Amino acid sequence: MRFGEYFIILFKKIETVIIFFLGAEFRFDRDKRSGYISRLNFFSGLDGPKIAARRPPLAERKQARLVLIPLGAFVFILVAYGVFIRPWMLNWGATAAETRLALPGDELVSGPGFQSTRAMTIAAPAEEVWAWLIQLGQNRGGFYSYSWLENLFFVDIRNTNDVLPEWQNVEPGDLVAMTPRNWPLGLIRRAERSIGVRIERADRPDLLVLRGWGSFVLRKEGEKATRLIIRGRSARISLLSRILMSLFFDPIHFVMERQMMKGIRLRAEGGVEAASFGESVATAGFLQAALTSSLLILSQRRKRLWVVLPLAYALAIIFSTSDLKAALVGFSAVNLMIGGGLFLRRLRWVYFLGMFFYIQAVLFIARDAYVVFGVVFLLVLPFLFYPLYYRKIVGFLEDLPSDRKTAVRKP
Repeated sequence: MRFGEYFIILFKKIETVIIFFLGAEFRFDRDKRSGYISRLNFFSGLDGPKIAARRPPLAERKQARLVLIPLGAFVFILVAYGVFIRPWMLNWGATAAETRLALPGDELVSGPGFQSTRAMTIAAPAEEVWAWLIQLGQNRGGFYSYSWLENLFFVDIRNTNDVLPEWQNVEPGDLVAMTPRNWPLGLIRRAERSIGVRIERADRPDLLVLRGWGSFVLRKEGEKATRLIIRGRSARISLLSRILMSLFFDPIHFVMERQMMKGIRLRAEGGVEAASFGESVATAGFLQAALTSSLLILSQRRKRLWVVLPLAYALAIIFSTSDLKAALVGFSAVNLMIGGGLFLRRLRWVYFLGMFFYIQAVLFIARDAYVVFGVVFLLVLPFLFYPLYYRKIVGFLEDLPSDRKTAVRKP
């Protein structure tokens, strides 16, 4: 087969896509003697009835656009993440000099696959920042981050607002636990009491090195300010593992580590993490999301048993952590995932992708993700679900016998 034949096959494939969406086609003119392509013509779909007849119906083109538009948005977001967001995420708050700085603990991972350097200035002496930093741990002071998000994984983390003397003394080799014993829920037994990272160095009040996490460096800036620098390093891994980590692990790790740094700053500067009015409004939004999504699932007779799954998940969270906020978030999230998956059918993957990027965007941007999620539920869900409920009620009335239908419509 000549090269020109491959060329024709390639363009015919492209032509199929163009006809489908634009109503146009390519035509090839051959030289009569040699048989090679001599000219390539492009014809618009408006030039003749032949091409118009080859176009699929409008409904099929709209259906295809519903697929290609989300895919295009997905590719655009991935490119933007790789080019702009991830570099910013890896060096959040750090200066260019700090990203190049050699820090204690770097020697634990030589020739890293990637390196992150995050920094923040805290208006408190290094000794006060150290007192909060050294309390990190599931069975100690918590991680000063989104405990409701952590407890979705049954880890029973509680953030403290106090500096306790019994948590101030640590030694190299001590375990900084990230999960309770026999996590999860006692289903797996391990020789190690908990999953966590071990202390490599603890030089009060300047340096804490955790093997498997990174270095926490405290640098004095004047008498009443401290620069907190966190350096993380990862060993070289396969390309597929690196892609999966970049897409799924790195964003959530960044969100939780950044929130932890903010939590340390809040406490070191004399603040207290307490419930706010916005949190109360957000709780009402989560309650509305839980109720609305449950009613939507229960309105379908053959799908009512699906509501057992989020209920069991919420009860497991309460049983393992006693965190009602995490249980409410978990129940609402699973319910919304199930509702979207059941009712969107062929487009459920668009819904799942959209929810994934929406959750990531809120966690990246919001000052308090719980408040933003709850307020969005409170304001948006009524407008989304009202048309569905309205159609279901109208359909129910239309299915009634004529005499009962008349009786229902009478005031």
